Amino acid sequence: MPNLRMNSVLAFVSLILFIYQTHSNTCITYASYPRNETDRATLLAFKDKMIEDPLGIMSSWNESVSHCNWSGVYCSRRHVGRVTALDLMNQKLIDTIPPNIGNLTFLRVIDLSANRLRGNIPEEFGKLFRLTWLGLFNNELGGEIPRNLSSCIGMQFLYLRSNRLSGRIPDELQYLVERELIDFVVGQNNFTGKIPSWLGNGSSLVALYFQQNNLRGRIPAELGSISRLKVLHLGFNNLTGHIPSSIYNLTSLLSLAVNLNSLHGEIPPEIGNYFPHLQFLSLGENRFSGQLQTGLDGLSFLTTLTNCTKLKSLDFGNNKFRGAIPASIANFTNTLQILSLGSNLITGSIPREIEKLNGLQILVLYNNSISGEIPDGIGKLQNLTYLYLWGNKISGAIPSSLGNVSQLLRLYLQYNQLEGDIPPSLGRCRQLQALWLSNNNFNGTIPKEVIGLSSLSLYFGVAGNSLMGPLPLEVGNMSQIVQVDLSDNRLTGEIPSTLSQCLMLVSLDMAGNFFEGSIPHSLRTLIGLLYLNLSRNKLSGQIPIYFENFTVLEALDLSFNGLEGEVPQEGIFKDTKRISIMGNEELCGGIKELGLPACKVSNMKKRRKIPKLKISIAITILFLIMLTCFIVILYWRRKSTTRPSMALPTDECFLKVSYAKLRQATNEFSPSNLIGQGSHGFVYQGILDGNRLVAVKVLNLSQKGAFKSFLVECEALRSIRHRNLVNIITVCSSIDFTGAEFKALVYDLMQNGTIGYVAPEYGLGSASSLQGDVYSFGILLLEMFTGIRPTDVMFKDGWTLHEFIKTTQRGSLVKILDPKLVSIEYPAGIDDSQISDVDMVRFEENIADIMRIGVSCSTKLPIERMDMMNALSELCVVKKKFFKHGM
Repeated sequence: MPNLRMNSVLAFVSLILFIYQTHSNTCITYASYPRNETDRATLLAFKDKMIEDPLGIMSSWNESVSHCNWSGVYCSRRHVGRVTALDLMNQKLIDTIPPNIGNLTFLRVIDLSANRLRGNIPEEFGKLFRLTWLGLFNNELGGEIPRNLSSCIGMQFLYLRSNRLSGRIPDELQYLVERELIDFVVGQNNFTGKIPSWLGNGSSLVALYFQQNNLRGRIPAELGSISRLKVLHLGFNNLTGHIPSSIYNLTSLLSLAVNLNSLHGEIPPEIGNYFPHLQFLSLGENRFSGQLQTGLDGLSFLTTLTNCTKLKSLDFGNNKFRGAIPASIANFTNTLQILSLGSNLITGSIPREIEKLNGLQILVLYNNSISGEIPDGIGKLQNLTYLYLWGNKISGAIPSSLGNVSQLLRLYLQYNQLEGDIPPSLGRCRQLQALWLSNNNFNGTIPKEVIGLSSLSLYFGVAGNSLMGPLPLEVGNMSQIVQVDLSDNRLTGEIPSTLSQCLMLVSLDMAGNFFEGSIPHSLRTLIGLLYLNLSRNKLSGQIPIYFENFTVLEALDLSFNGLEGEVPQEGIFKDTKRISIMGNEELCGGIKELGLPACKVSNMKKRRKIPKLKISIAITILFLIMLTCFIVILYWRRKSTTRPSMALPTDECFLKVSYAKLRQATNEFSPSNLIGQGSHGFVYQGILDGNRLVAVKVLNLSQKGAFKSFLVECEALRSIRHRNLVNIITVCSSIDFTGAEFKALVYDLMQNGTIGYVAPEYGLGSASSLQGDVYSFGILLLEMFTGIRPTDVMFKDGWTLHEFIKTTQRGSLVKILDPKLVSIEYPAGIDDSQISDVDMVRFEENIADIMRIGVSCSTKLPIERMDMMNALSELCVVKKKFFKHGM
C-alpha cells in the first residue's frame, strides 16, 4: 500500500520550501532581533507542559537565545518575531497540547506527529486561521475532532491518523474540503458514523485515508466526483453494499483499497481500462463474486488489469471469485510484486506462464480448489519471498527448482496431495524461516539439508505424511525454531539429543511415530516449551524429573508408550488436566488423582537415599580436592625443575615459512590484524597460502625470558597432540628486513578462542600456565556435577558450559545435576519425610557454592580466575558442610 509520505511528496516539498522561506533568522543575533513576548511566552508554556523531552529538542528554549533561533521554531521574514512554523515531529514528547497554542496566530505549519501526546485536540486550534498544515498523526490523542477547525480556511494538509480519536467526522469540515484541502488523513482511529457525502465537493482533494475505523453504511457515490483523487483507502471498516459505478470515473487513482469490509457484487471485467495509472488494488476479505456471464470467466477482470502497467499489488483474497487463473497473467509487467487470490472458489491449475512474473515477491493462492502440479518454472521467480499454496488439491512432487528461490522466507504447502520425496534442494533456501509440508503424501526420509537450515525460526511442520527413517541430528541446527511438528509419520530410532539445541522451542509434537529408547536427559534445556507431545511411540525408561522444572509447560502428552517407574509429583504433574500418561502400564506413584498403583520401594531403601546422596557428593568433592593439590604441586615442581632444551624442534615435518611470507600474510604486521598481546610477544591474524587462517605469535626478544618461552612452547607443542588443543603449523627463526633477529610461532587460528577444557588464551598461542590449569579445573568441576561436556553440540556461537551455568538461576542449579552423580534424580523420590525445607535450602546452597567455584575458575580472562589455593580452601568448606548436615 502506498504510504503517507509517498502520496504527499508534493505536500512535503511545499512544507520544506515554506519553512526555508520563513526561516530568515539564522544570521540575526539575539541582541538585534525584535522580540514578540506573546509567541515567546506561549512556546515556553508549551515546553513547561511537556513531561518528557528525551531527545532534548527544547533544550535550546531559554532566555539566552531568541525564540526564532530555538530548535524546531521558524519565524516570519515580514512579521519579525512572529512564529510561522513549529516542527517537533518524532521527538518522543509526552503530555497534552496546551490550549494557549492558539496564541501563535501567525502559525501556518505545525507538526507534532510521532510523539506521545495525550488528551484532546485543543479547541484553540480554531484560532489559527492561517494554518495550512496540521500534523498530529501517531500520537495518543482522544476525543472528537474540534468543529471549529473549519475556521482554518486555508488548511491544505490535515493528518490525524493513528490516534484514539472518536465520534463522527464533523460536518463543519466540509468548509475545508470545499476550499483547499488536499490530504484528508484520519485513518486508524475509532471514528463512527457514515462516510460524509460532502467529500464529493472536494475539488482539490488528492488523498482520502479513512481506513481502520468503525465507519458503516455505503460508499457514497459522490466520491466519484473527486476528479483529482489519487488515493482512496476505506479498508478495515464496516461498509456494506456495492462499489458505486461512479468510482470507476476516478481515472487518476493510484491506489484503491476497500478490503476488510462487507461489500459484495461483481467486479466489471473491464476494470483495468478505468484505472490506467493504478499501482495498488485491494478488494480482499469482502463478499465480491465473479459469476459466469456473457461467456466470460469470473476472473476475466485479471486480463484487463494487465493494462495497468504500473500495478504493484493485487489483492482479491477471501471473496467468492470463481473460475481458473487465466494464462494472461503473464502479461503483467515485472512491476507486479504481490498477487493474492487466496480463499476463493478458484479451480484449474497454476498457469505455467506464472514464471514470467519476474518481480513477484508474494504469491497467495491458498484455500481454493486448484489442482494439477506446481509448475517447474516457479523456480525462476528469484524475488519470491512468500509462497502460500496450502489447502488446495495440488498433486505431484515439489519441483526441485524451488531450491533456486534463494530469497524464500515462507513456504506453505500443507493440506494438498503432494507426493514423493522432500527435495534436498530446499536446503539451498538459506533464508527460509517457515516450512509447512504437513498433510500430504510425502515419503522417504527428512533431508538433513532441509531440517538443518539454521534460518528456520518460525515453523517446521511435516506432520501427517509417510516419512521414514531417523530424525537427522542436524535438527539441532534450528536453534531459533519456535514450533516443530513431526507427528503421524513413520519416523524411527531414538530422539536425537541435538534437539536440546533448539532452545527457543515453544511447541514440539512428535506423536504417532516409532521413536524408541528413553527420553533424552539433554532435553532438560527446553524449558520454554508450552506444548510437548511424545505420545503413540515406543519410548521406554522413566519420565524425566526435569519436566517438573518446565514452569511454562501447559500440556504434556506421554500416553501410549512403554514408560515405567514413578511418575513425578511436582510442577505440571500436579494437574491431571494438563498431562496425559495413559497407555504406559508400568508407571506407578504420582498424585493420587492419577489412580496409579504405589511404587514397590522398601522403607529401608528410601531411608538410604539421603546417605547415598551425601556420600556420592562428598566423594566427588574429595576427588576434586586431591586433584587441586596435585595441580598446585605439579606446577611448583615444574617451575623449579624445567630446563628447556636449546635445540629447536626441527625433526618434525613442519611447513617452512620465511619472515617475508609471514609479513605478507599479516598485512605487514598491521595493527588491524593484531588480535592479542602476551607477556612475551604479540599475536597477529593472517592468511597463509591464500586460504589458511593462522595466528602468528611474534616474540618480543627484547623482553627477558622471551627466547626461553619460545623454546619451551616449541617443545610442548611438538610433543602434544589433542583435538582440543590449538594446532601448531610451524615456527620461524630468521631475521627481519632491518637485520634484527626474528622468531615466531604459527598456529591454526581458532576463531572462537578455544573449545573444551583448554583456556581461551591458548587459542592465541599463550604459553601453558597455572591460570590455564585453573581454567581446565573449573570446566572439569562443572562437567562432573552436571554431566554436560564442554564439547557438547549445544555449545556454539560463544555459548559455553561456563555461560550456561553462570546464567542458570541459583534455585535451578540442583535441577541440572547429573543423575548418575547423586544416584537418584534429585529430588525425585525424596518426600517430605526424608528431607526438610531447611535441608533442601542447605543442599541448594552447597551446590550453588560448588558451581560458583567452577564458574570463578573458568572465567575468560586469566586475571579474573580464582586462585587454585582459594579454590582448594572453598571446596574443603563445602565438604565440611555436607558431612556436618548430612543432607
